[in-house]
Amino acid sequence: MRSPFQFDVIKDRGALGRVVDDGQVENVYRLQVMNRTERPQAYRVTASGLPGLVLDALPLRVAPTDVGSVVFSLRLPPQTAQALHGQSVPVVFEIRSTEAGEAAMQREKSTFFVPR
Repeated sequence: MRSPFQFDVIKDRGALGRVVDDGQVENVYRLQVMNRTERPQAYRVTASGLPGLVLDALPLRVAPTDVGSVVFSLRLPPQTAQALHGQSVPVVFEIRSTEAGEAAMQREKSTFFVPR
């Protein structure tokens, strides 16, 4: 039995990591989701791996048998980032279908870069 969706998280290589106005460190990613079902689906993404990590992404809706994508950011508080200067830290993205009757969930590993 195949999964009802497939997804990829692509890190923005143009901006590995940057410090934003409030001192938080931000990394930008692009999420692509392929809906393999015959019904419209909504997906929610979460991230883990660092304390205080905040994901800025709205739920993504994808038409039946279509591919959808969204750009989103992960932000790390200045206090956590101070101890990680110049490091690339593993993070895990988890995506779930939020439609009734769908209990599918998948994970993908990536990295979060903290600039010097």
